[in-house]
Order: sequence, then C-alpha cells, then structure tokens
Amino acid sequence: MKWILGMMMSTVLSCTTPSMQEPRPEPTLSIIKLEVPTSACHRFAQPIPGFLPTHSVMVTRFLKTCALEGGGTGLQENSPFVAMGFPCAGGEGKMEVTGYYYSPKMVRFVLDTACSMITTSQEKIRQAAVQTWGLAPTTSLLAINPFAVQYWEIPGFEEADVGTFLELRSIEGQAKRWNPIIKGQPIEVRLYGRENAWVQENVVYEIRGELHVVAQHRFQLRVKHAKAMTKDEEKVVLMRCKAIQPARDCTQVFLP
Repeated sequence: MKWILGMMMSTVLSCTTPSMQEPRPEPTLSIIKLEVPTSACHRFAQPIPGFLPTHSVMVTRFLKTCALEGGGTGLQENSPFVAMGFPCAGGEGKMEVTGYYYSPKMVRFVLDTACSMITTSQEKIRQAAVQTWGLAPTTSLLAINPFAVQYWEIPGFEEADVGTFLELRSIEGQAKRWNPIIKGQPIEVRLYGRENAWVQENVVYEIRGELHVVAQHRFQLRVKHAKAMTKDEEKVVLMRCKAIQPARDCTQVFLP
C-alpha cells in the first residue's frame, strides 16, 4: 500500500513541478535602418553665375547647395535662387546733353540702380531658370537685385571712367559719329561692377552691351553678354583703369 501511494505522489509531483531546464530565449526583431536622403544633390547643368540672354538677367546663386559624391558642389533641385538685373534694360534711361543736341559738348548716360532693370515678368524668369538648370517646377525666385556699375568703357569713343555715369566727352564737331547714334546706331559699352546686395562673395561682373537712343534724352541698355570675371581678368581691366589720366582710384573697384 505504501508502495502504491509513493508511486502516486511521484506522478503528481512530476506533473506540477516546473521544468528545471534553462528557458529558451525569446525571439527578437531585427531592425534595418535605411538612410533615405531628403533631397538629391545634382550637378549644375549650367555654370553659376549664369546669364539668361532671353530675359536679360543673371542667375547669381542658389541658396541650397550640397556636396556631390566624389567631391564638388552641387545643388538641391528645389533650391530657391537669386537673380541680378541690369539698370535701364527694362525702361528708358535718362540722357543728359550739354550744348546743342545735334552737336553736343558732352553726353551723359545715367546708369544708376534706380533705372528700370527687367524686360519681362519674374515668373518667366523663374521658368527659364528652372528649365536651364533642371530645377524642380516649384522652385522659387526669391529676389532680383540690380547690377551696380562701378567702372565703364566705351571702346568706340575711347572713353572710360569709374562711377555710374557714362560720359561722351569732347565730341563737339564729331557730328559724323553722333548723328548716326541719335538716328538708331548703338553705342558699344563695357560695364564692370557687382550685385547691389549684401553677399559674402566678392564677384565682379563684366557686362557687354549696347546703348540705344530710343527718344530725345532717353536711352536703353541692351545686354549682349554677361559673365563673372576671374582674378586674372580683373587685373587686366585694372591696368586699363589705372592708365586713365588724370588718375582715378581704381582699387576701390577692383579690390586686391
């Protein structure tokens, strides 16, 4: 009887006593982190700064740049940008004449930043930049700053000076040259200066264009070409500026 009872007790204990084996580890989830870029970095489709001749503006900079794989600077396709317009390209500039209009002693063309600078809408400029640089369709144009003339040359008349006023001096008796101008022949000009805005970059631009007399005492600037100058190109123009007599302070324009 005792033997039977012992067997029964052993069976009950074996059913109720927890197993003494080591517990199996619970399964864990493996988390894979994928680095997804928020915006792709693209190479510049065109140089920056870049000229848009159909709209007479210069795209000067993009505000969202990025590092390209393998080195170099690129842009984010949704980067807003800033453009630069040219004075008197979008409206009639003031032309001051000293002496008789058909045989003047001096003619002054006022090319300050107050003169109207764009010839088309900002939306058309934005669309042209989007297409040229391959930007996102929603890319925004933040501002169009004026170009500030600091030094100028008029090759045909061998005139040059610092400042925003272009002057034809000592042209009295040169009716053969002046009369064609007031009848529609343009005056070739070279303009040098900077974007009239607070920027970190010290970029000097060369503008090549024409002055067209559109009415008596009124003219318009038509830009043919614009580019950012290299330091070597600046030195060449600086030497021409220093050759002007009497001497001008050209180093204020072309900084060392």
